[in-house]
Amino acid sequence: MLTMPLTMEPPLPVESRPKPQAAAAKVFVVEDDDEMRSLVEEMLREEGYRAAGAPDTFTALLHLLAEGADVLVTDWKMPVMDGLALLDSVRRCMPGLPVVFVTAYADRSLRQRALDRGASSFLAKPFQRDDLLAHVRAALSRRQVRATSGPGRC
Repeated sequence: MLTMPLTMEPPLPVESRPKPQAAAAKVFVVEDDDEMRSLVEEMLREEGYRAAGAPDTFTALLHLLAEGADVLVTDWKMPVMDGLALLDSVRRCMPGLPVVFVTAYADRSLRQRALDRGASSFLAKPFQRDDLLAHVRAALSRRQVRATSGPGRC
């Protein structure tokens, strides 16, 4: 049986990309597991990103509308509203915001749904630090292209 990889390959390895400037990019992390969210935020801060997060999609959406972000990293399986619903809301309100979808419940069907609905990339848990950083960097490079599409309607 052929299997499809559950991650999209970023264009360049992490080692070949320069580190961002401290104020260059704000990455917002949505993860209901407090330890995982803290770990991801710390990984991002160590690379020079401004990282913030929320434990649920509702809080995340409120923060994103008020504060904005350069990249959204979101889990899928969360209480109240899942990551796909958040992705749909983000596409309506902030069409240029790149979304990196991260989940432990990765399968081909979910991967395809996330990508079809506008996720920049899909990363299965557990993941390596370098993989996460490569996906964030690739999403930031795509943001430059999408930024010209203008704001959405909420």
